[in-house]
Amino acid sequence: MGKKPELLAPCGSFDALRAAIRKADIPFQASPLLDSVTVSIGYATQSVFEPGELRDLIRRADDALYTAKKGGRNRVEGYVRQEMAS
Repeated sequence: MGKKPELLAPCGSFDALRAAIRKADIPFQASPLLDSVTVSIGYATQSVFEPGELRDLIRRADDALYTAKKGGRNRVEGYVRQEMAS
C-alpha cells in the first residue's frame, strides 16, 4: 500500500488510466478496506519551451498526488500552468 512510482510521459488521459485500473478489478488481498486495487494520480505539465528544472516539475506532480490522496481514493489531480491551459 502507498507505493509512489514516478513516470515522465507526454500529456495523456490520466483519468482513462485510473478508470482502466479500476475496471480491471485487480484483487487487493493485503487491504482490509478494499477488495480491488485503486490508483490516485498526480501530474504536472510543462512546455518544452518553458524554462524550468526537472525537479520542480516532479515536485509539482508530487504535490498534485498528495492533493489527490487527500481527496480520497481513486482520483486524478494535476498542475497545469495557466499559459498551457489557454
